[in-house]
Amino acid sequence: MKAASDGQREPVSRAERTRQLARWIYLHLPLLMGIAAIGAMLEYAVADPSTGSENGHGTPQAAVGWIMSGAFALVYASLAALESTLEPEKTPLLDVARTVWMRLATAVAALILPLLSLAPVGMALGLEGIQALNGWVDVRGWFASEHAGRTDVH
Repeated sequence: MKAASDGQREPVSRAERTRQLARWIYLHLPLLMGIAAIGAMLEYAVADPSTGSENGHGTPQAAVGWIMSGAFALVYASLAALESTLEPEKTPLLDVARTVWMRLATAVAALILPLLSLAPVGMALGLEGIQALNGWVDVRGWFASEHAGRTDVH
């Protein structure tokens, strides 16, 4: 729907709705792939690293770190792409452009972490710290908005 000058929303064509829906659906695929890969790599990250440079499963720790960080970056790049497709609200909680750039910066930061040669557990903690920073910005945006304290919105 397009916003008209009088505040009403005008219907968009069926073809445009189909394109919007296709973008929305297909952008979820890399998001889910990244989430699944992070979950798989967390098992390796917390395994017993008693074999030196490999974890208990015989997988090199550097590979675990790169895959986990790459999957995390994929998740945040997908979130940035998804958020850029959202229709703006009349009074947005957060500036969409700022949020998209923050998600992309998070993806880049995740790709820098493996260069620090951290153990997979350290990598997981670093990624969790980046995740917490994003959550803090989002929650802060919510409480700074006019929606905070209302019971008729979620």
